[in-house]
Amino acid sequence: MLAIDHVVIAATDPLKSAEQFANKHNLKITQGGKHDFWGTYNVLAYFQNQSYIEWLSIFEQNTAEQSDNPLIQQLVNKLKYDGDGLFQYGLRTTAMDAFIEHFQMNNIPFVGPFQGKRQKPNGEDLTWRMLFPQHSLTMTPFLIEWGQANLYGANPKAVNEQTLNILLNKHENLQLFHHIYQTTNTDQQIPLQNGQLSLQANDALSLTISDD
Repeated sequence: MLAIDHVVIAATDPLKSAEQFANKHNLKITQGGKHDFWGTYNVLAYFQNQSYIEWLSIFEQNTAEQSDNPLIQQLVNKLKYDGDGLFQYGLRTTAMDAFIEHFQMNNIPFVGPFQGKRQKPNGEDLTWRMLFPQHSLTMTPFLIEWGQANLYGANPKAVNEQTLNILLNKHENLQLFHHIYQTTNTDQQIPLQNGQLSLQANDALSLTISDD
């Protein structure tokens, strides 16, 4: 079963943006690290339902612009044309190869998987894979599979007590969503391992922070 992994916020100044958000919601944030082969870096906020927010920015523009990773391409365009803001989210899986087979058998276009790696401030390496289905959904999340047992390696002291939830565009094509991601067919919510995706009246992708 899929899980909410993280939401991605484009940020010209990720530390400033994260601090403003953290002050508003009484959250702890932590420095992430650099993705040298993408020219990006991040600041993070972890939540007790094993999910997190990523404020993602660019430190090497040419490297980012030349990346073939769709998330980095989206980040470049977001900052260039729209500015700071939430623009994407990822769903966590432990069976990425099975999804690749599912996409191939059902003629679902995709790119990847892309290998990811960054070094934490303490020198520890984190690794992951990202897979990007490409279809006519209002918002097409990517799939991510972590390469270590402790997922994204969050320090327990940095994890907030709140939970992170995702709200989707009310015009999302649920039938197509279920077909691509092999999720349970419900009317207004998509159950996940650590929460749910819910449809909202607002047209924009958004998130909520809950104390429940």
